[in-house]
Amino acid sequence: MLPAVIFEGRLINFEKIKMKLKDNNNIFCSVSAGYSSVLMALMLPKWYPNHNIIYAMANTSKEREESLEFMNECDKHFKLNMVWIEAIINQEKRKGGF
Repeated sequence: MLPAVIFEGRLINFEKIKMKLKDNNNIFCSVSAGYSSVLMALMLPKWYPNHNIIYAMANTSKEREESLEFMNECDKHFKLNMVWIEAIINQEKRKGGF
């Protein structure tokens, strides 16, 4: 049986998640630069061995350099093949960057 954990004040039951994923073999996993997020990402292949897991790190340009280095090292060491999503920041009010 998969565990249930408290995350951000909510009880997450992994059995319910597994039932929802049973007909879909793809999992998108957004990983922050926190240890618990990386640990959860590393557990996914053990919990869902027959799924294609896509890992992503969203860099909002507000992360500390140490956090980005940590994620890069985790990506290399654990062979996550992480997709890095980078924000384009425009300092003008109400303007997106492209």
